[in-house]
Order: sequence, then structure tokens, then C-alpha cells
Amino acid sequence: MSSREDKPDDIEQLLKGLSPENYARVKALLDNASKQSSPVSITSIGGSAIGCAIGSGASLSARDVVTTVVEGASPVDEAQRVGARFEREMAARNLADGTSPNFAKTKYTKRMGFPNDQHQIVPLRTVGTFFALAPAPLIPEGVKQRFLQWMNCNERGYKPIDDCFFLPSPMPDLISKAHVWHNGHRHRFFPMVSSYSTYIALELEEGWIEYGFCPGSYFEQDKDKVYYAKVVGGFVAFLRFLRDFAETFKGDPSTMSVGLAMRGTTGTRLRCISKRIMEHHLGGATPEEDGFRWVNAAIPGTDWLLGRLARQAAIEILDHWSYTGPAWTDIPEFTDGKYTGDYYRADFNGQWY
Repeated sequence: MSSREDKPDDIEQLLKGLSPENYARVKALLDNASKQSSPVSITSIGGSAIGCAIGSGASLSARDVVTTVVEGASPVDEAQRVGARFEREMAARNLADGTSPNFAKTKYTKRMGFPNDQHQIVPLRTVGTFFALAPAPLIPEGVKQRFLQWMNCNERGYKPIDDCFFLPSPMPDLISKAHVWHNGHRHRFFPMVSSYSTYIALELEEGWIEYGFCPGSYFEQDKDKVYYAKVVGGFVAFLRFLRDFAETFKGDPSTMSVGLAMRGTTGTRLRCISKRIMEHHLGGATPEEDGFRWVNAAIPGTDWLLGRLARQAAIEILDHWSYTGPAWTDIPEFTDGKYTGDYYRADFNGQWY
């Protein structure tokens, strides 16, 4: 689609074919674009996610937006457009290149740390990040207070995590563009916002959700271990949160791109893998690569299945550590393709923090 300039009278003519509801929505969008004279992010019009970048170098013109609503047309290669946006966001957040020395060092993970025996904050040996990109804005206009009330740490629990720490704090801090719930207060970090070891950040205007956690142990003697059952169990809970979020605020899960990243994996050992096979029957190797990344770009209109996504991510994690095990078994923590979380439930007892 072109990025040509559209004459106001031409746009007004096109607008006449819209229903009153769509007329108001499109006109508000175009008015806002003209005032800002800058690209406009994803906007939902008539149930279809349309990439709007009206302005200099735009991928869609005002005419394209209106014509899409009037004629019921679809933007060219919607899946490709969504995928390209996902790649741009990951590149901007150091989540695109697993070989980069800055891989997975986002503005939020940079604050992650844990107090040592001398009560000094030290960086985590390995850092894990779940992330998702949805059409922007994340929530409809006028429901911010309802959103903040909904983000209640006592209510936002997701299996297999059984404690109340999936949301790491009762109230968020504003950090950069995001509302960030983090556990800095639990470690007596001072000032609290300076460091934390678990967080969830939501950039409401950008459509970005990011969850940082420790994929192994906080204690020195075990810092070279990554706990497979914990990472997979946490990712399942994160996917369930995304679905709950979308259903609550009338979003569409099929438009959400998701990913999982870890940095600091060089020289680490994968542990807590399976309850069905004794550990000495399992093999693997310490990765030479420091970064791990798995992503699934959304295909709007094609919903993703939680168990399938979690299993795909689990397979890539096992591959990163060159896992070997008996061929007769399913992927650890899965039975017949479905997540069961045997190890996480038995040995972690549903505890996250």
C-alpha cells in the first residue's frame, strides 16, 4: 500500500460510506495523526487490526485506512506486517540477536540483581525474559483504573504457579514507558526501584509486555544451573496471563506475538528436567552460546494453542543444552503433547519466587 498524501475532500468522500461508529473511530484516528504528524501505531477498526503509520514514510495512507473499512479489504500480507513489527520491536529492545553482547539487556532487565551475603546487590548469573507484543494500545481508552485494579497480585495467579508471586508486588512503579510490578521491596533494596530480581512491565501505549525472572538459583553454589521445569512452568503461567489479559480487555490472543529469551547461559547446566527418568540417564552439554531465544510471531485470525507453544519453546530449550534422553519418553513436563508440569509441581511445589 502506498504512503501517498490524501486530499481532505477525497477522505471526506470515503468517510461517507462508513457506519456512524466506524466514521467516528476513523475520523478520530486521522485527526490524531494529523495533529501529531508522526506515525500512528496499531489501531483496531471494525474488528481488524490495521497497521497505521500515517505520515512521512508511512506504510499506509489515510486512504488505505478508510478503504479497508469501507470495502472490507485487508492490508497486504497482514501476517508479514505483524512479523516485521515484532522484529523491529525485538531489535529495539536487544532481543533480536542472540550473539550480541547486549542480547536481552532491556531497559528493565538491566535493573535485575540480588543481594549477596554482604547485602550488596550483584547481577544475576543468568537472566530469563518472557515477552509479548500486542496491537497498541494494550487497553481501551478510559479503562486504566480498571486495569490497575485488575492487576491484583492476590488474584492474578496462573497455574502451575500456586503462590501469589506471579505479580511480584501489589502496586506498580513507573519506569520509563512502563507500569512495572517488581519485587525490589522484598529484598529491602533501597531505593526499592533501583534493583529487583523479578518484574512484569507493561507499556500500555506500545503494546509491549515483558516479564523478567531468574531461571536458576540465586545462591552462589548453584548459579551455574538453569532449572528447566521452572522456566517452562513460568512460561506456561505467562501464556495464561496473556490469554486472561486479552479476554478481560477485549483483545485478540491471535494478534499477540510471544517470545522467551535467556542470557548468561554459557557454561551453565540444565537441571530439574524430568521426574520420570533418573537424572543419571539424562545427558547434555553446557552451551557455548550465551544467548537463547525462541519466538512465535502472531498470525492474526489464527489462534495459538498454549500447550503447543509451550512445548515448542521447551524443545528449543532442550536443544540449546544438547539434551539427550530415552526415545520412548515425551518432552519432559509434557504428556501426549500437553503440559503436565510433573517436576515443577512435585519439587517446586508450585512456588515461583
